[in-house]
Amino acid sequence: MHPKAAGGACGRGCGPGRRSAGRPLALRRSKMRRAVLSRYVLRLFLGRALLTVAGLSAILVVFDVLANADRVVGGGPGVMLPLLTYALLRLPSVASLIIPLGVLLAAMTTFAQLVTSSEAVAMRAAGISVYRLTGAAMLGAALIAVAHFWLANVVVPEAAGRLRLWEERGFRGLPPLSTPRRAPTWFAVGHALVHVGHSSLDGHSLYDVTVVRRDTDGRMTDFFSAAFGSYEDGLWLFRQVARPGLNGQSPQDLSEMRVALPVTPRRFSALSGKPGEFSFGELWRLSNSPDVADRPAYFYNFWLQRKIAQPLGSLVMVLLAAPLALQLARRNRMLLAGFAAVFAGFLFFVAERLLLALGETGLLPAAVAAWIPAAVFSILAAWVLLNLEG
Repeated sequence: MHPKAAGGACGRGCGPGRRSAGRPLALRRSKMRRAVLSRYVLRLFLGRALLTVAGLSAILVVFDVLANADRVVGGGPGVMLPLLTYALLRLPSVASLIIPLGVLLAAMTTFAQLVTSSEAVAMRAAGISVYRLTGAAMLGAALIAVAHFWLANVVVPEAAGRLRLWEERGFRGLPPLSTPRRAPTWFAVGHALVHVGHSSLDGHSLYDVTVVRRDTDGRMTDFFSAAFGSYEDGLWLFRQVARPGLNGQSPQDLSEMRVALPVTPRRFSALSGKPGEFSFGELWRLSNSPDVADRPAYFYNFWLQRKIAQPLGSLVMVLLAAPLALQLARRNRMLLAGFAAVFAGFLFFVAERLLLALGETGLLPAAVAAWIPAAVFSILAAWVLLNLEG
C-alpha cells in the first residue's frame, strides 16, 4: 500500500498536532485524579482521627469520673449535675493528652484500610506515590496540631483553673464561671520573696502577708509582715504592718504602707497553676520576666518550647504509621507493621516523659529537651519509609 494511502486512512486526528494537544489534557486529568485521591485520603484520615480522639477521651473521662465520683458527689446536693460538670471540666485536659495517640491509631487504620482494600495498589498504579499518601495524612495532622495548640492554650487553662478551685473547695456548690486568680502561698517578685496566707478569688486582696526583700547577692535587706494587703492604683497597700528591726534599726508598727511590687493580680493565675495549665502567652511573659515567677527561668523556657513541640507530635505519629502503606495485604505482615508502629509510638511517649523531667530541672537545654523526641523519631521514620519505598 502506498504510504499516503496508509496515512490517509488515519485521517487528520492522527496528526502530530492532535497528539501534542492531547498531552496537556492527559496531564490535567492526571493531576485532577491525584488531587481527588489526596482529598479522599485526607477526609478518611480526619474522620478516623476525630472519632478515635473522641472515643478515647470519653473512655478516659468516664474512668476519671468513676474514680472521683465519691468526692464530687459528697461535696454538695445533687448527683448528675456535679458529675457532668466535673466531666466537662476534665475533658479538655484529657483530650489534649490523648490527641497524639489518637492520631497514631487513626493513621494506622487509614493506611491499613487502603492496603487491605487494594486501594493503595490502585492509587500507586494511577501514579500516586506513598509520599503523596503520607503528605495527605500529614496535612490532616497539621490541621489537628493547630486545633491541639488552640485547645492546650485557650480551653485547657480556663477549665483546669476552674476545676482546681472547685476541688480546693471540696467540690461544694458549682465551680466558678471564670479562672481564679488567687495568689500562691509562696512566689518571687524581683529580689523579694512573698508568702501569702490566703487571698480573695480575684487576687486583689491578700491576707497574712510576709515580704522578704533581698539584695542581688541574696542577703536579706528588709522584712515585714502585714495582716491585709490590697492592689490599688498599680501599688500594693498593706495594712497593720509589723517591721522588726534589722541591722540595728528599731522595730516599727505601721497602720499602712504602699509597696511597688512588680506583680499584678492577673499574674497570680499563672503563678499558682501547674505548668501544663499555663497558656502560651503566660509562659512567654514568665520566661521573659523571670523576676516575677516562683520557678527558675529555664523551667518556663522549657515549657514554652514544649507548648509548640507537643502539638507537632501528631505529625510524627503519621510518619511512624506511614510504612503500613507499603505492606502487602497479608495478615501477618500487617500485624507486624502495626505492632512496630505502636511500639515506636510508645517509645516516643516514654522519651517525651524522660526528657520532660530533664528539661524541667535544667539538666538539658530547653530546646534540646523539648524537640529531641520529635526530631529523632521523625528522622528515623522518614529513613524507614525511604528504605521501604526504595
